[in-house]
Amino acid sequence: MDDQRRRRADAGQVRATARDAVALSWVVEMYGMPLDLLRRLTGTSEGAMRQLLWRWRRAGWVESGQLGAGPSWVWATRLGIEQFGRHPYDPHRPSVAKVAHHRAVAAVRLEEESRRRDAGFAWESERELRYLLGQRRGSDAQREHLVDGIGEWDAPNGSRIRFGYEIELSPKPVGQLKNNILAGLDMGGLVQVAWFVTDRTRALVERAVNEVSAGKRIVLRDVPEEGVLSG
Repeated sequence: MDDQRRRRADAGQVRATARDAVALSWVVEMYGMPLDLLRRLTGTSEGAMRQLLWRWRRAGWVESGQLGAGPSWVWATRLGIEQFGRHPYDPHRPSVAKVAHHRAVAAVRLEEESRRRDAGFAWESERELRYLLGQRRGSDAQREHLVDGIGEWDAPNGSRIRFGYEIELSPKPVGQLKNNILAGLDMGGLVQVAWFVTDRTRALVERAVNEVSAGKRIVLRDVPEEGVLSG
């Protein structure tokens, strides 16, 4: 009888699979994900991705919608954060002004995880970094400049390498870039910080790096092609 009641109570509930857990962890930690990059992450077809999204919405884990140009976005509800997030973040619908940046960060993470899959690569998101800082410093944490993510992987000698990541899509004043560079380098334990730039931002970032004499600890790389929408 107890088993029958349990089966009735479970009827219609959506149970998370291992693939759900991985994908929805990304949705939570990256402030949301565009559908095309979620397809790449999950290795699914467009139709299979629609089915996954339907399941996730039915379970109450995510919401989705159009946020500016490009593919639709998926972001986590409070229930999704509780089940798949690393911390009890506040629910967050990505702002249209920030989705281009969020997309670029997600593309960089996808590229880095692919490159360093065999080295135990792990990602600490800006969302997590800001949450942990907030636990120590309260509301002041919202004013701090943090890197867009930290990657960690195994070194040949058995230690763990910690590497910061910054994405710069739009030109900023050189003085602001210099402050951001120094703030990133000041975060503990980072061997280097990779700045991912575009044709519009490369020269400005190079100038800022040179003016703070940080060349040995800054690596400039191009934003991955899929991280920037054309048009």
